[in-house]
Amino acid sequence: MSLCTPKDAPEAPFLRLSPQFGQKFFRFLVRNTVKDLDRTVDYDEQLMLEILHERSLGDPDYIIYDHDPSTSYYGGTENAYWSRFVPLRPKVEQIITAIRKFLGTS
Repeated sequence: MSLCTPKDAPEAPFLRLSPQFGQKFFRFLVRNTVKDLDRTVDYDEQLMLEILHERSLGDPDYIIYDHDPSTSYYGGTENAYWSRFVPLRPKVEQIITAIRKFLGTS
């Protein structure tokens, strides 16, 4: 079993570039996808605070009785949050894809 060197690795085009350029491109690609994940986490966190603030100003019972199925407030706050939540899994998949693209793996 032999190791594949960058010059004979057709699936890894970025590795055939100069090491300095390849590393810079890799850092740029991954950094942007990580920044996107970070922005999404910040958005979801801010969204939670906004929803809690809106609900507490309107009727605090939406927060207090959100998990009580015997009330009309059941799930009101939680549903307001989840309806506007941005999923994180696709952002994580973008990071994984960027790393795999650079490495030339599937």
